[in-house]
Amino acid sequence: MAVVTKPITVEVSKPNVFQAIAAKQNDSNSRFLKVTFVNEGEKINITPSAKVTINAERSDGQSQSFFGSVNSDGTATLPIHSWILELVGYVTCDVSIIEGNSKLTCTSFSLLVEEATHGSDDVSSDEQYDVLTDLIQSVNVLDDEMIAYTEATYTKIPRTDALEKRVDKNDKRITNLEQGITPSPFVTDETTAYQKNVPSNALPYAEVEKVGGMTRKSRNLIIPNSLGTGIDTSSGVNVKRGADGTSIILNGTSTQNEYVTTGSVELKNENYIIHGGSNECGVYVSGSTETNRGGITTIKDADKNASKAVGIYLVSGKTYNNFVVYPQIEIGTVATPYEPYFDGLRSAQGTEVESVGANMLGGEALADKIMGYASSSIKDETAKTIRYNAWEAEKINFYSNFKANTQYTIILKGYTFNGTNARAELNLRIRYTDDTQENLSWGNPAYQTPSIKAFVTKAGKSVKDMVGNYQIGATVLYYNECGIFEGVLSAEDFKPYVRNTLPIPEEVQSLDGYGWGINADCRNYIDFEKKQFVKQVGCVDLGTLEWVYQQSRFASGALPFEAKTRASGICSRYTVLQKHYLDMKDGTLVVRDYGWSSGNLCLVSDTAYTDAATFKSAMNGVMLYYELATPIITDISDILTDDNYIGVEGNGTITMVNENKFAVPSSITYQVKEGA
Repeated sequence: MAVVTKPITVEVSKPNVFQAIAAKQNDSNSRFLKVTFVNEGEKINITPSAKVTINAERSDGQSQSFFGSVNSDGTATLPIHSWILELVGYVTCDVSIIEGNSKLTCTSFSLLVEEATHGSDDVSSDEQYDVLTDLIQSVNVLDDEMIAYTEATYTKIPRTDALEKRVDKNDKRITNLEQGITPSPFVTDETTAYQKNVPSNALPYAEVEKVGGMTRKSRNLIIPNSLGTGIDTSSGVNVKRGADGTSIILNGTSTQNEYVTTGSVELKNENYIIHGGSNECGVYVSGSTETNRGGITTIKDADKNASKAVGIYLVSGKTYNNFVVYPQIEIGTVATPYEPYFDGLRSAQGTEVESVGANMLGGEALADKIMGYASSSIKDETAKTIRYNAWEAEKINFYSNFKANTQYTIILKGYTFNGTNARAELNLRIRYTDDTQENLSWGNPAYQTPSIKAFVTKAGKSVKDMVGNYQIGATVLYYNECGIFEGVLSAEDFKPYVRNTLPIPEEVQSLDGYGWGINADCRNYIDFEKKQFVKQVGCVDLGTLEWVYQQSRFASGALPFEAKTRASGICSRYTVLQKHYLDMKDGTLVVRDYGWSSGNLCLVSDTAYTDAATFKSAMNGVMLYYELATPIITDISDILTDDNYIGVEGNGTITMVNENKFAVPSSITYQVKEGA
């Protein structure tokens, strides 16, 4: 049979401007495109393991995608499918390369379908084969490979090539098809990235498939000044630095309203917000900006592009008793959780994976937890009680990781006690970050009868914590079984606290580049399934490179690893641009721009310097993390064991643990109950 293969070259970084490709209506199994991918004219070789699809949208608004094949020369062959040629007129097309979690699509081009001399409704049935068809067939192949798995049989999940394909490449589709394997990727937002909820129908084993890292600058831009051990201000309040180096601890009664400088901030032409203040103590930036007294305050344009003092605002007549202020200034318009300021860059070096069951309270008998906070209380082991000899309100912090507008159930089971004129009340108080609160109280429960309290957290509010609230002389039961659970539960649903950990081997943590990352798609990570260390990010101290000054820019010597053209990156001093060098502004850096040179180098625009030797000296300790042209893959099967499974419990959590609590872009896979 005669076939026509038309070679075309498609761009990924600029518009495709070639003439529309002509084809005839109702042709089938006879027209193909041989596609060469280029980036600004530079060829992109498609790896043999990749998938390629042609994506088409017809004049009637309908769209479909069809698989092609990868050629040995790094090009792709794609079919001009009969579905594409059904209707006369222009068809908008593009081509995608899909490999693992990565997808690269060229810019659009057009086909022009000419009307056939005579119509034809006869379309070969073996050509009705699109991406969804391929997916369904690949899933059907797995039916015989899925083992019988019941709640009573807690065995490990077997690994097969087909299973790997489903988990790594078709995660969203698999979940939608409810085939029993549910990949759960960790998101990249730092506020939620290192913890993931376990679905209620998860069976007791999960696999940690990939543990990666994220390198970033401090979100909190406040640079603390030196307060020493504390300063007595004219207001009479003692101000000292918290243990984290950025927070502020206040003690004393303020005799007047007063501003106290506690740090500084370098503001550029960005959108900034201040938060961490309250009615009791505000947070301010010197200049025209109003003091933050709760919520979010936007820094005004008049205060930008300057160095500003930062401090706290003491309120006249307010008594501070170890009052802690957590001031934060950050780029953007949405407040993220407080973090202390740190200089330079840090990477999320994952050390272990932690699994916690549905009971969130923490594994202690309630009396043990109380005694850890209430120094003036007396614990009576015989009577199984605790007696308070002083006011102990709001000292016992039980739990803080609540979600807004969510149903929770507290289940308590304790011993009775012997005594007269004593009370067995337990009062818990939920406190919100906007200073509102709500109380949960119990009376005297019967002997060893579970006591249940259900509550719903308020919508649109962030929970600060849950604390204990007791009165003088109150006696509290020794609650030997206690738990906080998400959802509506009965006493029979009580489960003890469960915690499992999967440590990341020290040999893995010491790999060169472990924990480096730029974004969710570009980071160095451990692939536990394949027992490989995948390095997508290189690093260099700019002070170790040689520099020349040309055209008002500094050009470096060769980078230690081959960089991607106009690579993404992060630098402790400069903003990394993925643009042409002519678009550079002061304080920016571009990695490997072919508009400048074909060399593996970076360019810096910094008007503070005009001499290469002085600039090189100033770059000592300035770190640049940049995207590599090709990932470096290292086999680490000799240091990874096969036992990379961790027990989970439905409605529990999986946490990627690292010393900085940064985002750790990773994915976990649960096996769930069949049909659930």
